Amino acid sequence: MEVGREQLRLFNVYGERQALSNPYTGAAASSPRALLNDRAPLIFEDGNQTRDFIVCTTLRVAARLPSRSTAPTGGRSTWGTGRPTSILEVAQVIARGARQRDEAEVVNEFRAGDIRHCYADTQLARSCLGFRAEIPFEAGMQELLAWLEGQRRQTRLTRRAKALGGARPRR
Repeated sequence: MEVGREQLRLFNVYGERQALSNPYTGAAASSPRALLNDRAPLIFEDGNQTRDFIVCTTLRVAARLPSRSTAPTGGRSTWGTGRPTSILEVAQVIARGARQRDEAEVVNEFRAGDIRHCYADTQLARSCLGFRAEIPFEAGMQELLAWLEGQRRQTRLTRRAKALGGARPRR
């Protein structure tokens, strides 16, 4: 993503309004998507692989920083939390937040191209631009789950309307 002349390297962004049907949105979307469809989330490998998840509300504010900063960053900065979170932990946080049992299915299958650990080095963004991701993962997930509950209700209304012959639910 580019803002002004600054190139922002974004890590695993999640949050409300994300595409739940896109297979490339990652674990922060696949676990909620499974819950939306009343299925257990599938976890590849052993679930101990880690990623750096950053909630989109943090990035809305952060994206304005480069245009206001005169600090030299070489045109690139890495935007994440700097904290690794395991894929198993993602599924557990989502299950707790959705008040469901943690029934994620660990398939122990490795996918070509997946890396074991990936998290941001945020030192440059912090020192040059003053950026720090301050919303903890669990709090960001609560935002996502609140939005997801609205999607779940809409999905149920759509299913009910189809069962009744295609009538669309009123808003």
